[in-house]
Amino acid sequence: MPVARAFLNGIQTSETSFLQNGQPIPSLPLCTNNATVLIGGLPPFPNNYLDGKIEELRIWNIARSQSDIQSTMNRRLTGLEPGLVAYYRFDEGSGTTATNLATGYGVGNGTLVNGTAWASSTAPIFAPNPTNDCNANGIPDDCDIESGISQDCNSNGIPDSCEPSGNDCNNNGVLDSCDIASGSSSDCNQDQIPDECQPVLDADGDGIQDGCDNCPSVVNPDQANNDNDAFGNACDNCPNTFNLTQIDSDGDGLGDLCDNCPGVVNPGQEDCDNDGYGDACGCSAERGDMNGDGLVNALDTQLFVERLLRP
Repeated sequence: MPVARAFLNGIQTSETSFLQNGQPIPSLPLCTNNATVLIGGLPPFPNNYLDGKIEELRIWNIARSQSDIQSTMNRRLTGLEPGLVAYYRFDEGSGTTATNLATGYGVGNGTLVNGTAWASSTAPIFAPNPTNDCNANGIPDDCDIESGISQDCNSNGIPDSCEPSGNDCNNNGVLDSCDIASGSSSDCNQDQIPDECQPVLDADGDGIQDGCDNCPSVVNPDQANNDNDAFGNACDNCPNTFNLTQIDSDGDGLGDLCDNCPGVVNPGQEDCDNDGYGDACGCSAERGDMNGDGLVNALDTQLFVERLLRP
């Protein structure tokens, strides 16, 4: 349902719905004719003209929120802002023409009538901060980007033309961060340097750079990693159990988290009674000696809990 909102000094002061025969109108038709828009006057004339001053008249074809209004109410616009249909700054100082500085919508200049007089402006409207115009084109960087005049491929708020030229390691004319963001370059170790610019170190010769290889010393071109723990299956001592520590107390090639006898060498993991405790542990596990070191202590409790929670 269309509503009209009034703002004073950037703060909403009222809101009203459009009514017809006392009932809210669900929608308003678009105005598609070329009728003249009158600002500062209301028929019948000649007695219904505004007795006051107007500065920086802006007409938009999109709804503006309170935060939108507050963000630009004291700032000169460029005329390129999306949705800005008409922008009259009234800086001419003489004559009867008010120039429309908004482009792209075909709205013409305004004509001043009824003996309108020019006056010096005291409105608190300021030019953009020059420090936010890195390419010195007279347009703030954010407006450059928003209007499409400048590109910002890595979305850091700085026009690409102002980025350091040294950030193009492959000399393809595109910033490294944009190469990565677009997918034209890979960055497997996420250091913001395209992989093709990194030193080629591949100790195991599997075609995967060491900095990106989840098993840099073991050939594994498929990089399979069932448990997603940063160690590929080819070098993970518990390939199906998340195990960042890779601790193997008994040195049998199986990590403690997946070894049914972590304190006794038993690479075969034999468990004739399928009770979760390897045969190599004997009955010690049944007495609480989970790691088979001959002692029942906190380490056994920890191992018991880890096994209990193990998927």
